Order: sequence, then structure tokens, then C-alpha cells
Amino acid sequence: MKRILCPIDFSEASDNAVQVAAEFAKQENAKLVLIHVLVREPRFLEIEEKVSEYEKRLQQEGVSFKVKIIETRTSLFYAIRTETKRKKYGLVIMGTNGADDNYQALFGSNSYQMIHKVEAPILIVPENCKTIQFGKILYATDYRNQDFGKIKKLIRLTEKYQPEITITHVNESE
Repeated sequence: MKRILCPIDFSEASDNAVQVAAEFAKQENAKLVLIHVLVREPRFLEIEEKVSEYEKRLQQEGVSFKVKIIETRTSLFYAIRTETKRKKYGLVIMGTNGADDNYQALFGSNSYQMIHKVEAPILIVPENCKTIQFGKILYATDYRNQDFGKIKKLIRLTEKYQPEITITHVNESE
């Protein structure tokens, strides 16, 4: 794996995802790319300060990284999908702060949209997770043919952590 993409929005969940992504990038000797997508009115001063904090922390940890800020009139998901198609990323790591309703009880709304719209492998980091702890992994699938290759890749990515992997069938029509 050469590159890991980590979308950031400067929330606590995003901060935790950066920490996990940095640790993972370091262990995998991969380049970490932090990406912030501007969909609304830009807040450049606030963004510059936050990005500077990430840069200092990642430099201190010895992580190879790059920061990208993308301005778009579409959506976060479209921007991330475009970026993952443009450059090959071995993994997308993003934070989630959970769900607001029963429909998304398993994932937060951004996470849910990312899973459906981005074709790269995605690791969702819960808001209370600050380090790599692959004790348990949930793989949600609708049993498409390409899922078997993705499950094999998941096993390869996490084999040194020896996690318990649960595969759950998801059927949106029910």
C-alpha cells in the first residue's frame, strides 16, 4: 500500500481518524494524504490553523504526509470519489461520530454515503478510537462478486492484528 487517504473536517472524530491513519501509514510505510473538502463558504483562517496543527503533529511522529484542500460545488462524496479514482489509494480512513436515526444506526451519515459512493476500501474509525485496535472488524456486504476479493484484502491488511472479523449481510430493500 503506497497511499492512505484521510478526509478531515476538524471534528474530534476526524482528529481520531488522523491519529489512526498516521499510525497505520507509519506501520505500512505509506504516504498519508489528508484531504479537506470545502463545499460551503470557505473559512481559510480557521482551516489554515487546524491544518498547521496536523502538520506539526505528523512531522513529530515521522509520518510521510501531504495535505490537500479541495473546493467543490458538488459534495464531499463526489470529491473523495474523484480523488480516489484519480490517484490509487490503498485505503481511505475516516472518522465517524455515529448515527442520528435508526436508518443509519450502524454508520453516521457521511460514513454511510462514503461506503456507497467511494469504491476504495474504507476503514471507519469510531469517535472514541484513538489508536489501531483491530480486535473486532465488521464487514458489511450485499454479497456482490467483488466482495470476496475485498474480504481477502481486508484479511491481508489486518492479519498482524489477528482480529475477529464478522461479515454481515446488508439488504437495503428490507
